[in-house]
Formats: sequence, structure tokens, C-alpha cells
Amino acid sequence: MKLPPTVAKYFPNAEPLYAADMRADTLDIDQIAILVDNIEDAIEYLGKMYGWGPFYKAEHNGTAWYRGAMNDSRFYMAFCLVGEMEIELLQYIDGECAHKEGEPGLFHLRLLTPDMNADLQLNAANGAEVIWGAKNNGQFVGAYLEPNPLQFRVELLQRPEKT
Repeated sequence: MKLPPTVAKYFPNAEPLYAADMRADTLDIDQIAILVDNIEDAIEYLGKMYGWGPFYKAEHNGTAWYRGAMNDSRFYMAFCLVGEMEIELLQYIDGECAHKEGEPGLFHLRLLTPDMNADLQLNAANGAEVIWGAKNNGQFVGAYLEPNPLQFRVELLQRPEKT
């Protein structure tokens, strides 16, 4: 088993811990999302301090499923790659959406699932519910889940079909 680099270098005797009921497959993290008060300031800071960029800014101005109903919302998004990881900055503007509820800082980790319905059922069986999401033909293809013990949201995204 490959060790995480920090463990290998600094803590080679660290004890491995496993969940009592650990699933067999691993859902890959493909995005880290950060909620910010001002997206332009965040882009300037991350570029100047860490060389992150370019960021690609877009605006969501539409309808999405939020806490049981379709709601209008508006927010900015900006995306960049850092290594192989996608970073998403989010700035709430208006309307009813999960981004309105958050505090600045880590907003969500996005995990790719091969089976959205199965993972939604697993989360529901463990007390989590979809609070915001995108649907296609009535089925969730992307969903924010809470609560969980992590203090931030988990977003599930249906893994794209391999072509």
C-alpha cells in the first residue's frame, strides 16, 4: 500500500485507521470549492501568492433544486487547475441556494461517483440529504449533501462515461 507523502516522510510509524464498514471502492476527489466574499480579490491573492491561474470566471443565473423545490439563484464561479486538482471559487450574489448559507472558506469537496443513485441511497441511509443539486431527466447528476461530520459539504457528481 502506498503511503501518503507526509506520512512516508515525517510519520512512517503512524497507525493506519480504517472505517468499521469501509466501502470497497474509492470515490475520487476532483474538485475543491472555496466560498469567498469577493471573487476578484481571491483570484488576485491566489495568483500573486501561489501562482494559481488562470481562472475562468462564469456566472450562474438560473434555476436549481434547493431544499425541496426549484429556486432561482445567482452566483459567480471561477475555476482553475492546480496540478491535476480543479479549484472552484464561489461568490454568492442573490437568490435561494446552498451558497447563501455558507461561510467563507472550504465549501465542498466534489467526489466522482460511478453510480449516483446508489451513493444517494447510501448517504440517505446514513442521515444525509440532498440540499442543492442539478437534475437531468428528473435524476440528480450533481448534488450537495449534508449533514455529515466533516463541517463542510460533500458534492457528488456522476462520473462521466468514458469515451
